[in-house]
Amino acid sequence: MKVGLDSKRGIPKMVHARAYRRYAEETLRVVKTISDRARDAEFFGSSHQTPDEQLQRTIDTAEATYRSYLSCKDLFPTAEQELNWEKAVWPVACSKAGTRASRPDDLSEKVVLPLNYLTLFGQANDVTEQLSTVGSRFRADVKAKITPLVERFYQFETGEATASMNRNTGRAQDLKTDLAFINGENGLPYRHPIIQQAINVIWFGDRCSEGIMFSNEFSPMPYEAVALVLTAIECCLDEWSRGCWTEIQFTYEHYKETYTHHLATLRALTAQGLNTRHCDPLHQLRRDFYDEGRKHAGVMLRSFPDGLQVWSQDRVNAACEGLKVV
Repeated sequence: MKVGLDSKRGIPKMVHARAYRRYAEETLRVVKTISDRARDAEFFGSSHQTPDEQLQRTIDTAEATYRSYLSCKDLFPTAEQELNWEKAVWPVACSKAGTRASRPDDLSEKVVLPLNYLTLFGQANDVTEQLSTVGSRFRADVKAKITPLVERFYQFETGEATASMNRNTGRAQDLKTDLAFINGENGLPYRHPIIQQAINVIWFGDRCSEGIMFSNEFSPMPYEAVALVLTAIECCLDEWSRGCWTEIQFTYEHYKETYTHHLATLRALTAQGLNTRHCDPLHQLRRDFYDEGRKHAGVMLRSFPDGLQVWSQDRVNAACEGLKVV
């Protein structure tokens, strides 16, 4: 006999409460699977757009997808990785943007800098950027967001007075010794508040930020993303190592080795915990990084198991209305 979810003889009275909960979760999984494209289109923009508008929206999403690869896979990819990513981003971008736009042959030339940036420098008419340059722009953007945080959290002093410059030099050296800059209260590693603040401004600025768009990749916060933040902070500390702030480029040549070291240290700590205590000492911390980022972006924390999308009760009821069980 088929019984509706809202029937008087429905599931709550027929099965154990735990089994009902499993059924409800599985129902949400089904609803999420069959409505991915429609929900993404609803979230990222109206489906009533011209083909050109849909194409541009997909191109913008392709760049965001590429940036998420830099964040979650490798900040300094090889040439082969870059080529593979350029091929992979388009179907992902179509799914995220809720479009079926065909991949343009000149995709790499259509990924452009923001119009306000180009206009500011008088290059709006003749400057285009390729996907292969997204990496350098992304790293520059990351460092620009972290630079003021380093000055504020570590209390560096502006000016060229000898006493101030000596204090700045000593502070930068002390912070880099034994990676002291990552320690929070009581010397706990990776608990310094600048790490969470950096995560917030890079990936969780608002509801449309990459940490929200690509929640499956960022929850829990990937080792690569944490290593990226630590490397960028170290780059900003180096800018104060001579006493007064001096810009240093956040490039492969200068910081690939530093990034690799931070990444290896994070993974080694997890491996050591699993081998000796049968638990990952960083798992909860990485989840906390992500959860606090969502709060900063103004997005409700997920209350369902991993992989489920939080919907309002009205949307859940509407989605389940037509579903029946035997």
